[in-house]
Amino acid sequence: MIKQSLALIGLSFSLSVNASIISLDSSFGENTITRDTATGLDWLDVTETRGLSFYHVTDQMGAGQTYEGFRYATMAEFDQLVTNFGYVARKQNCTAGQFCDRDLAESTLVEQMILTLGDTVRDYYDSINFRFSVDPAGAGGTVGMLADPFLGYPNNTGAQIALIMDNQRVWRAFDQGVFNSPDFVMSAFGGESKARFEQYNGSFLVSEIPHEVPTPSTHWLIIAALAGLMGARKNGVQTTVKV
Repeated sequence: MIKQSLALIGLSFSLSVNASIISLDSSFGENTITRDTATGLDWLDVTETRGLSFYHVTDQMGAGQTYEGFRYATMAEFDQLVTNFGYVARKQNCTAGQFCDRDLAESTLVEQMILTLGDTVRDYYDSINFRFSVDPAGAGGTVGMLADPFLGYPNNTGAQIALIMDNQRVWRAFDQGVFNSPDFVMSAFGGESKARFEQYNGSFLVSEIPHEVPTPSTHWLIIAALAGLMGARKNGVQTTVKV
């Protein structure tokens, strides 16, 4: 009984640390939603909008259409999501957003974010049989448009692009092995015309979580209850817990 209780406590502690980010299935397919319970937002995998213009996506947000219930995420929401993954900015005083890291050493957390949110770069390289492919042991990148306008385009016709890039690649034509370029995490990598289709770009879309979900604090309550139960048994007290 004590071993089982300790196992439950260990599981609860693990959940309390990692409960903010959850991958879920949706009508788009397996693991196509990244749920951030800390902010109450569901993020659609960016690969589900790869190659589509900003205008095309917004035109499909109406009732009964492909992206019904979704909207474009803001830069502030993107920054919070990256923070909730556990990523800490290396550089300070960015001109826009919280993240402007573009010369990072190899980072498994960067790979995890890309594989969770959708690897648009891998899909792009594979679709055109590019001169190199993404290393199967790593990730390519997540490139997506945001709700924030890009000031380089007049009359609000440009969208800001956020980017998470691993840059771990393999040459297709030559046996030269794996090569790595610096990793990127950037809230404001650049801009894109809202009318343009780019095969390596997608869109960061979010929707509100439709119902209440457990928060990390719930797991601490479980830990406290189990600890109390163990203490009572140790002192020879038979305790009944009603749920």
